[in-house]
Amino acid sequence: MRIFGEAAEKNLYLSQLIILDTLEKCLAGQPKDTMRLDETMLVKQLLPEICHFLHTCREGNQHAAELRNSASGVLFSLSCNNFNAVFSRISTRQAN
Repeated sequence: MRIFGEAAEKNLYLSQLIILDTLEKCLAGQPKDTMRLDETMLVKQLLPEICHFLHTCREGNQHAAELRNSASGVLFSLSCNNFNAVFSRISTRQAN
């Protein structure tokens, strides 16, 4: 999706930050070792989206570092609750 205009781009980044921060807080409050099979599948679907934030944040953008840090926090929370899925994603990416 292409965003045109400085104000629209800023609003997009701020919206993404809010979503990532909220997701991180929700995941951090989740009890450990209570993942159900359907939650594991959702984590596997979420991982590529979070990794996308880590790899595609444009340098030089004032919000890029914030997005990357926020996505890193979500990834950490995901790894605390579902390490096997995160490790599998990392292993798969290293092999490519």
